[in-house]
Amino acid sequence: MDPVEELATKEYKWGFVTDIESETIPKGLSEDVVRLISSKKNEPSWLTDWRLNAYRQWKKMTEPKWPNVTYPPIDYQACSYYSAPKQNVKKGSMEEVDPELIKTYEKLGIPLDEQKRLSNVAVDAVFDSVSVATTCKDYLEKLGIIFCSFSEAVQKHPELIRKYLGSVVPSNDNFFASLNSAVFSDGSFCWIPKGVKCPMELSTYFRINAADTGQFERTLIIAEEGATVSYLEGCTAPKRDTNQLHAAVVELVAQGNATIKYSTVQNWYPGDKEGKGGIFNFVTKRGKCAGANSKISWTQVETGSAITWKYPSVILQGDNSVGEFYSVAVVNNRQQADTGTKMIHIGKNSRSTIVSKGISAGKGQNTYRGQVKVLKKAAGARNYTQCDSLLIGDRCGAHTFPYIEVQNQTAKVEHEASTSKISEDQIFYCKQRGVSTENAINMIVNGFCKEVFRELPMEFAVEAQNPGPPKQRDGFMLEIKDLHASVGKKEILKGLSLSVKAGEVHAIMGPNGSGKSTLAQALAGHPSYTITSGTITYLGEDLIEKSPEDRAKQGIFLAFQYPVEIPGVANAYFLRAGYNEIRKHRGEPELDAMDFNKLLKEKSKVLHIDESLLNRPVNEGFSGGEKKRNEIFQLAVLEPRLAILDETDSGLDIDALRTVADGVNKLRSKERAFLVVTHYQRLLNYVVPDFVHVLSDGKIVKSGGKELALELEKRGYDWVKEPAVAGAR
Repeated sequence: MDPVEELATKEYKWGFVTDIESETIPKGLSEDVVRLISSKKNEPSWLTDWRLNAYRQWKKMTEPKWPNVTYPPIDYQACSYYSAPKQNVKKGSMEEVDPELIKTYEKLGIPLDEQKRLSNVAVDAVFDSVSVATTCKDYLEKLGIIFCSFSEAVQKHPELIRKYLGSVVPSNDNFFASLNSAVFSDGSFCWIPKGVKCPMELSTYFRINAADTGQFERTLIIAEEGATVSYLEGCTAPKRDTNQLHAAVVELVAQGNATIKYSTVQNWYPGDKEGKGGIFNFVTKRGKCAGANSKISWTQVETGSAITWKYPSVILQGDNSVGEFYSVAVVNNRQQADTGTKMIHIGKNSRSTIVSKGISAGKGQNTYRGQVKVLKKAAGARNYTQCDSLLIGDRCGAHTFPYIEVQNQTAKVEHEASTSKISEDQIFYCKQRGVSTENAINMIVNGFCKEVFRELPMEFAVEAQNPGPPKQRDGFMLEIKDLHASVGKKEILKGLSLSVKAGEVHAIMGPNGSGKSTLAQALAGHPSYTITSGTITYLGEDLIEKSPEDRAKQGIFLAFQYPVEIPGVANAYFLRAGYNEIRKHRGEPELDAMDFNKLLKEKSKVLHIDESLLNRPVNEGFSGGEKKRNEIFQLAVLEPRLAILDETDSGLDIDALRTVADGVNKLRSKERAFLVVTHYQRLLNYVVPDFVHVLSDGKIVKSGGKELALELEKRGYDWVKEPAVAGAR
């Protein structure tokens, strides 16, 4: 299975439905429906009128057609705009929350019980159209901080709602914002008083549950002068064959010297691999840096939804204000995303940073759309934009639409963009170190996205378990019999046989095209090399059916002739991932970062490896000698049973060759065997083999001791003609 297929079959974990009795209004949208929603929330007449005005504006609008997404027409009369769990009493404490709702959020990893709550995080839980619980309210109130549902804020703090609602995103801003303004049900409200730094993360978790409904939450956050707050939001939905609509609005207001950090992990149901079902995610998010020296920072990770249309933006009104946008948008299967940001510079010396990472797999289509606008009065404005795309597979797409408008000559705007692709060689390199395809892609993607991920206040990890390794039987560690292998339609190996015992070093020599590297790659399980007949037995088991990562876990290590680069992934992190996969396979406990770093330092001292290499990205910017030394260092750390060195000596000067050879000799043991593929006898002056085999036209044609290498050095390969039986004792 190729990497894209493995990604496509990954199960959506949060697709369950909560069996709970709900009150859902009839489908359809009209002024009567708008009034019904407002009455259910017991809203003042001014807010009902505000909703109705938005509805009337929406009726005059048309759905935007400019986004780079395609989807079937939405029937806005076929959706219910309000659904809420039935509760016999008014929500006021955890004892009054339906136990099924508590179980639902615990299943999602969001405990609502104050005793079990997430460390240093206050949570507002929104289920369909209503907030069902808010944690830490009493503690925050003592600090003067208001954190509650939007509905509660309307009742208890109407003056703040009336002042700020629609002040950043007007009710007529766009088609979906107007729809939200008419029918929004619940969401979160945060108000941080002057000079107060909120001591914990404020968070809202949105859950769609009812079928044939939409979710239209409204979030409003105000940080008064000198205040600071960090807000998180997450979301999930059940797996359904039909599409559901999510159209939210978020408004942020930062007064002078205030800071708002808003982070999103969007994980709505994306639909199945054929594109059936999934959430239509049409969201308007905008912040206003209203005062001098204010700052608003958006960080978002978009992995869900069938369709995403979203542009978190900042209006930089205050002098010296700062706007930031850090985004990772991932599409797979048939997902489509048109995301980006707007940075509108009004204040003097205002600054903005945009870092967008788009990742496309399957048949997914990913679009970055960004606008940087510098107005006439924005003297000294600065913007830096970095827009990078990563492709996984050859059926996906990445698109970029930057819009830049500068009306002040003192402004400076920079825009950088790149597109790259995860190569099969990178995946195979990781798998050959014991890392699964999924974990390899995750590792490469994490390296690609590290500039964004480090802005997030949380991180997640996934672990798996594997069985232990087999043991050697029948005396031979490795037995190859009559092996035939091809690359494409060309047969390279044509009946090769070889036997290797533990503790032995076998040198594989031969002219170009004889099959030396093909043998090495076939043993490691490279997918481009097809074994057409013959057998490979390793430690008493059939090796041919095993994946590259399983071979690595069972102790087969390939030192690559051309080690690949993995940008952004530190050597130490990469090695720890492979090392712990191998330990899990053996039934041994994983090493934590501290113990593993201790191990790395011990190994680096033995091999005289500069410790600075440990924190550098894998092979990126390495010289040829450094890459080869890094391969030997990896061998030392992973401690394989069978080490295959594929022309490790190629391109090395004499000093680098001695260093590599010294490392190999220090790693020789009675339990470990080596296959050393080389063109030249010079390596064998330092790594003395037990056996030397000569390949020609895909077969071993002569075998002998170390003296054979010396003879080849003198006479070349032409005199070697007849096939031999390698490894005969």
